[in-house]
Amino acid sequence: MEPHSGPFRWFKIFTICLLSLFLFSPIFQIPSQAAPEPSPEQAVQAVQHAWELAQEIGIYHFTTDVEQTTYPAPAIANVGRSSSIQTYYLEGDVDSPAQAFYMTLWQGGGNAATQKDGIEIRMEGGEAYGRPIGGLWQEIDDFSGLFAPGSDPMAYLAGAKNITLVSSHTQYALRYMFDLDGPAFAAHMRDLLEDQLRRSGELPPGLSLDSSILYREMTGLGEIWLDAQGLPLRLLVDLEMPDPKTGERVSARIKTDFSNFAQQPETAIGFIAEIPTWDWGLILPQVAFWGLFCSGIIVFVLFRHSQKVYAALVIALIFSMVGTPLLQSAQVAAFYETQEQKQLEFESAQNERAANQEARDELLTSSWDPHQNPVFSDQSSVFSLQSPVFSPQSPITNLQSLAQHPRQGAISNLQSPSLDTDLDGIADAVEQALGTEINDPDTDGDTLNDGVEFLRLGTDPLSKDSDGDGIFDNVEVTGFMDVNGLHWYLDPNSPDTNKDSRIDTEECHQLVGRNTVGDRKCSDTDGDSTPDIFDRDDDGDDVADPVDIYPMGMVDRDGQHTNGSNPNAFTDDHPFELKIESLQTGLPVFVDFQLRPENPDHLTYALNVLDWPSEDIEGQIQHVKHTTFASDFTDEQLTGNPSAANGDMRLIPMLELTISGDHVPFARTNPAIDVAVRGVISGTIQLEQASSNRDNTSLDFSFDDPGQDYTVKIYEGGCPVSGTPVKTYTNRSDGDSSTWTGKKVVDLANGTYALTVSNGTDTVCAAIGNIINGPYIYAMIDPEPLRPYGISVREADQNGTLIAYIPLNMVPDETGGGRVAFSARMAYELGTDATWDQAQQVRMVWMLEMLTDSCDSNGFEEDWAAMTLSDPTLGMKAGSKDAAFRTWCSLPEHRTPDTSRIVHTYDDSWILTGLAVREDHGLDVAVVYEDPAQGDVATSENLWQLSRGLAATFLVGRDCEDNDVTTYPDYDPDTGSCNDDTYRDISVYTNGPDGNTIGNTNIYNRFDASGSAADGDDQRWGIPKAALQVARFRYDSQDYATYLAMTETPDILEANFAHTDEPTLLFAREEHYRSADLGAASKSGSVFTVNMVSSNQPLQTVTGLKWMPYAYDDDTGWSPIPIRELWDDLIIQYEDTFAQTYPEDTEAANLGRAVVARSYYVSLIQGLVQQVEIGSDLLWQPDLEGEADDWVYSVETQLEYISFFGWILADVLKEAFDTYGTKWR
Repeated sequence: MEPHSGPFRWFKIFTICLLSLFLFSPIFQIPSQAAPEPSPEQAVQAVQHAWELAQEIGIYHFTTDVEQTTYPAPAIANVGRSSSIQTYYLEGDVDSPAQAFYMTLWQGGGNAATQKDGIEIRMEGGEAYGRPIGGLWQEIDDFSGLFAPGSDPMAYLAGAKNITLVSSHTQYALRYMFDLDGPAFAAHMRDLLEDQLRRSGELPPGLSLDSSILYREMTGLGEIWLDAQGLPLRLLVDLEMPDPKTGERVSARIKTDFSNFAQQPETAIGFIAEIPTWDWGLILPQVAFWGLFCSGIIVFVLFRHSQKVYAALVIALIFSMVGTPLLQSAQVAAFYETQEQKQLEFESAQNERAANQEARDELLTSSWDPHQNPVFSDQSSVFSLQSPVFSPQSPITNLQSLAQHPRQGAISNLQSPSLDTDLDGIADAVEQALGTEINDPDTDGDTLNDGVEFLRLGTDPLSKDSDGDGIFDNVEVTGFMDVNGLHWYLDPNSPDTNKDSRIDTEECHQLVGRNTVGDRKCSDTDGDSTPDIFDRDDDGDDVADPVDIYPMGMVDRDGQHTNGSNPNAFTDDHPFELKIESLQTGLPVFVDFQLRPENPDHLTYALNVLDWPSEDIEGQIQHVKHTTFASDFTDEQLTGNPSAANGDMRLIPMLELTISGDHVPFARTNPAIDVAVRGVISGTIQLEQASSNRDNTSLDFSFDDPGQDYTVKIYEGGCPVSGTPVKTYTNRSDGDSSTWTGKKVVDLANGTYALTVSNGTDTVCAAIGNIINGPYIYAMIDPEPLRPYGISVREADQNGTLIAYIPLNMVPDETGGGRVAFSARMAYELGTDATWDQAQQVRMVWMLEMLTDSCDSNGFEEDWAAMTLSDPTLGMKAGSKDAAFRTWCSLPEHRTPDTSRIVHTYDDSWILTGLAVREDHGLDVAVVYEDPAQGDVATSENLWQLSRGLAATFLVGRDCEDNDVTTYPDYDPDTGSCNDDTYRDISVYTNGPDGNTIGNTNIYNRFDASGSAADGDDQRWGIPKAALQVARFRYDSQDYATYLAMTETPDILEANFAHTDEPTLLFAREEHYRSADLGAASKSGSVFTVNMVSSNQPLQTVTGLKWMPYAYDDDTGWSPIPIRELWDDLIIQYEDTFAQTYPEDTEAANLGRAVVARSYYVSLIQGLVQQVEIGSDLLWQPDLEGEADDWVYSVETQLEYISFFGWILADVLKEAFDTYGTKWR
């Protein structure tokens, strides 16, 4: 070939193009061939090969359990803060070819048998979106960095080092251990980010990123299991991640299981099949670039002798040498600008999260240092550490230093005199504004100087007990010495020093009402040298006080203990035995169990769905069809419980109760059962106890074909039936009834009979089920009261012994994250013939639930006859029919419908961490709302006024009025005397559930537009008569609160408000009940008895007050507005209102009012609760300072909002009420 010939020239052009593509284009990458199977000794290659193979396949399913523990930084500010644990359960799918990542996440607890309240998350193209299950998608921050870095659940393998083959875990899997190399993992994550930024054009050429310091500092251990194909089965990682900036440390245990890998891409056909999944948005521009590049080469070769071509080439080279750096510098500047903006957004989000965490810590944890004397430290001072310590010789005279004080309006307008008559460190003029005595340095007589209380402690110099916990301020700041010589100081400004939901009154009763400490010490229940008042787990049972239903002890086989170490757990052979005595008849009774498995790892067993091998036709457990729990789900059901699609078997934790005796404490009803007939004939036959004679059975026939007559025969035994029928009914049609004389329905419906229905041509068989009647012959256990709690009851034997199964729910820790225990609620109801005779045995079990099917032989004989007809020799071969039947049974179309069965039950060992008994006497609720035609729905002015009045009367159970008009007014504020009559002034209903009078008036009569109180009546507290509407409801138990929220409340909203409104509903409730806990239990032999005798467990009444704002959504209907959506809007709304009301005050003063008003509004959303009556004794006591003080006390006690001074906040709240409603008269 001539060097200058045409073919040779085209050959050069083609060669140059190929070389260019080879040298400069890393774009067109074909999936590499799978690496050869490694030998068992090549651990590193095996793990690397498994990861690469999974990445090549790119499509698989995963489930992940994460337990994350966050440890606060070792700093003085964090003294008293404990670590927080959060647990997550995730499952999802990775689709790398589509650059998609889908998962659903559940945090903490929930029902162990189902999966509710999950969050769906998808990541596409580097963006993350989330929604509640079935909700609307919203863009969110990508938080998958912990459990799936880079949207790759296997990414931690990038940091695997020191990989060793440990052992063959099973015959199907190999197990490898490794150390986690933080710097290597950080470099991998940096490379991924750089690659992503370069492909999107954001990262300029030549620019590199630094790796994350969090990843570089990470350490840990890992374990991976590989299957026979070399693919990952399970990845476990234990890691530690210190944060150098904050000092916090995060440890996490991550367990991920992999399944459903797509077919491996090994052929050209597989490569072609992946073409539709390519990202053409990235590929097409590069194809265009290389097309232009090759075209330029062709032009250059063809016209290389042209001077114009040389000139163009020189210009292009000069431009590339000069212009490209300039363009790159501009790109670099743009990149840094973009990253700076992203950093600002990231820091803003981080600050918001930190603020939320701080707010949560403020609610859940205490920063109080128990070993710092509060008089000489700043932890309770209203001033900072840099503020001087004021002394009586240096009185406060510069009142402007108190400008930030909530009561600045009353203080800052005074002059600045220096006179301090009583030498308490506070000038006389300031004392006059505060209300303290100018001639007494200790106004409240608690031995603490007014100046010390006001300036150093932040306590109320007008009250001996500022936080209302019954322990005087001087005793709290004096503290006590424990047996080890360590001094402990209480917080005088918090009724719950360590914020564990147990007030100081309970945890340190030794100091309640004492004027001095002496040698007294607070209790240390578990003997761990941390007094209860500072211990977040008083009894040491590993269930923190805020979520422990009995924080003062636990129970094992040996009895009650106040220390949870080394328990002697209950087992199948040694169950917990419970008996409850002195319960009243005709009332619902609830027993709440809280327990921990002896092995706490078992808390994570719930929610796991596994897959039994399909096409199994051997043994008693068979399942041929490739079906799962989700096979019959609707899309909505699958969205709510996607793990159901993972398989056909799952573990369900249950509490098992064995109940024996001639009477059982359950609600009963007339015995009846429906027998469903399905197939070519469809209908229902109801068997019930005859009303005329309880020894007879009534049969009511219902058929889908009303014009057909049927013959019904009843047989002993099951389907298919055999022998002679014991009863026959002919010519039965739809709507007919018959009576079986002398046959009790419980004897017929005992699980040993079946019936057939025939129309003369076809016959259908149906088994007659078992009526759960236990020891009764004329009654059955009523399943309706048990159904809402998921309780099922079966008969254990022919002697009437019953076994009840209660689903166990997860108990999360106080943060809502970690799993600390299981809980269950059992429902009882005693009657004349339904008493609690024998102790009930309680066990914890795990039920293995499976989907099974069986061979459907219908049609086989016809098929076999056809086979032998075509091949006569087939019938003469031994075993041929059995073989044909096995083949018949192996086909999915010849299997019965799936049946969910409990195929096995495993017992577990456990300890009882808490038990509570509640005998419900009724729940009364009043729902109050603004009439949209009369008031402003948005501001709810009249509800503000009503909430203030109800908090001072209804909530605290005030008894200060009677119905005698001659004694008006009933209350004398000068003497603090009331005309009490042993009835509360106001209640939801005037009469209680038992018919007895409990209140002089009720909320409906006083405030509903149709109520009896006239417009302008003092009882209306200045609220116009037509302003409010009141709906009242009476229920049997507190558990109906869910029904109220889900049914009654949406009905009220729909009937009264437009969908554009955002109304607030005020809920006032009364609960009447008797209760007891483990403290009322005694042990005799192996039986624990709780005695509910009225003298020890009297009737109690609790009141509650809360409100809730609602909004309408086209998809979900009416639902509460989350607090996070209200938080900022409330400040803006209230600040504007206060600015108009107090235009002369500073912006800071009005902002302070707005903050307090918002705190009140949000606190009412959370709800206020008060015990008002025990037995016949009302707990309310009159206050010499007037009715308003009852309101202040209730707010202080319930909200625990006592920053600076409770009484100053009360003044600000009063101003808020003055704005949002007419002044309360």
